[in-house]
Amino acid sequence: SCKRPSHEIEAAYKAYFDAYPDSVAVLVKYANFLRHALRAPDRAETILKKAIGISEDADALGAYAVLLHAVRPHDPLTEQLYGRAVKADPTAVNALSNYGLYLSEMKRDYAKAKKIYEQALTADPAHANSCYNYAVMLDSGLNDVEGAVQLYERALKAKPTHAYALYNLAVVCEEKLNDHERAGSLYERAVAAAPRDSLAVADHGRFEARRGADTNDAAQVEKGAALLRRALELDPACATAHAALGEISLNAGDETGAKRCYKDAKASD
Repeated sequence: SCKRPSHEIEAAYKAYFDAYPDSVAVLVKYANFLRHALRAPDRAETILKKAIGISEDADALGAYAVLLHAVRPHDPLTEQLYGRAVKADPTAVNALSNYGLYLSEMKRDYAKAKKIYEQALTADPAHANSCYNYAVMLDSGLNDVEGAVQLYERALKAKPTHAYALYNLAVVCEEKLNDHERAGSLYERAVAAAPRDSLAVADHGRFEARRGADTNDAAQVEKGAALLRRALELDPACATAHAALGEISLNAGDETGAKRCYKDAKASD
């Protein structure tokens, strides 16, 4: 099917508002359209202000909080809106998950974030993003590797193609558990799930090239190099890919090539 032009979609929203000016659900959808499709966060905020003025609706409050989290994360209103969203609906799992992310990333309040994530998973035990966000906090913030692995796996049970969970679990298996066989499989799945994610492609390439170098497997090194070149096609400024190609060149005795790649990595970082 053909995708409708943005101006037609916006015209349809406006026509609906004329007929149903107090429809909070449609206001929220329109705000998300303005933010993501038209890259107009200021206009989205105006719509969301109208929505929460009509009703203390959890979805509207949560959407407004997420918007501020992205554009004005240190605005005190951000946390107030998250709090109002989960008060309006204590089972609003998306708002809870995003609130937990805000608390862990912006406030470093891991104790409160943990309670919010547990509330989210009580509301929906199979909510993949809540499992993933909680896992990231345990992994990066609290260095609870065992707990993080369990939650990454729980996210993947709920959504086997969750690219970020696949990628992060691959990194944990490689760097913290020394389980290279599983890491390789997870990197493969992460790239299959998100083939245009330059960092996932680059880290997969780095992993394959390094494993090939460790085992004197030239074919595996070349597989890694091909992935790294692909990552640079996706993002010419991918520092991970430049650095890994430098390592391959250095291992091959090409010091000039290695210096060039490391210079490009430094310029991209």
